[in-house]
Amino acid sequence: MGTHISRPAADLRPNAPRTQPPLGPACKADPESWSLDHGGLPDWLRAIRICVTGCPLVQQCWEARNRLYPTEHPVGVIWAGTAYTDTGEPLLTQQALVEYASDGNCRRRQRRTVAA
Repeated sequence: MGTHISRPAADLRPNAPRTQPPLGPACKADPESWSLDHGGLPDWLRAIRICVTGCPLVQQCWEARNRLYPTEHPVGVIWAGTAYTDTGEPLLTQQALVEYASDGNCRRRQRRTVAA
């Protein structure tokens, strides 16, 4: 015999509307996940995917990035779905991210941050 879980009748209807949490930028809730100082390749790819496919504000974010950095790039972050190295170079392909991570940049940056 299994455990019986009681649910309201509305939850059992096949087309019942589902409530979802209010949408907002995930980077606001967890800003460190958008820093190349933390994590590594899987974390960066996840953050980029969330930006590009799940953020309701990606267009506004891209516009803000262009306003704040009209002649240069942000440094060491993922912004509007694009990763930027610690020198501001955009990492525009998955291969560029793989090479950046395999060069030890994520670990080297973390050591440099801790040592400072």
